[in-house]
Amino acid sequence: PYEYVQLLDNDVVLDPNAIQALIEYLEHNLDVAAAGSKLYVMEQPDQLQEMGGLIDWEGCHVKPFFKGAKDHDHLPEVVDCDYVPACSVMIRTEVLREVGLMDEAFFIYWDDIEWFHRMKRRGYRIVSLGSSKAWHKMSAGDRRTTFPTYYFWRNKLHFFAKYMTDDKLPHLAERISRE
Repeated sequence: PYEYVQLLDNDVVLDPNAIQALIEYLEHNLDVAAAGSKLYVMEQPDQLQEMGGLIDWEGCHVKPFFKGAKDHDHLPEVVDCDYVPACSVMIRTEVLREVGLMDEAFFIYWDDIEWFHRMKRRGYRIVSLGSSKAWHKMSAGDRRTTFPTYYFWRNKLHFFAKYMTDDKLPHLAERISRE
């Protein structure tokens, strides 16, 4: 019965209008499967964490849009993306029924990127919306344990190996070994 599902991490603080902005955008853009918030760094409230990003198939990594930028009036209101971080995103339930849930094999890190990639392969758009603002603590950079490093790299390899054609796998191995 619900038209949308809002995903929200426990380390996110939303602007009071964030959810309403996502609903209104999805109501008027039926080709959009998921709309994510413009993410700010919690400890630096005017600095962007990102506004979604692209998958760089040649470089075998992702390129977040506006990462580290100071917020200003010249940033776009809507950014078409390959993915948006799932820490604050609204998704159409009809799309969830069509593409399924996040792949549990990823467990953490790259799970959202893979999920949105499946949506895009079905012809849907993924966007980041400037009028939906969220501040994220983002603990993935915490290097006190090997947990984030292990799962980030494991899942990055899993993602590219899953979607690259066999003839591109040597390129993936070369790129990863350089890093």
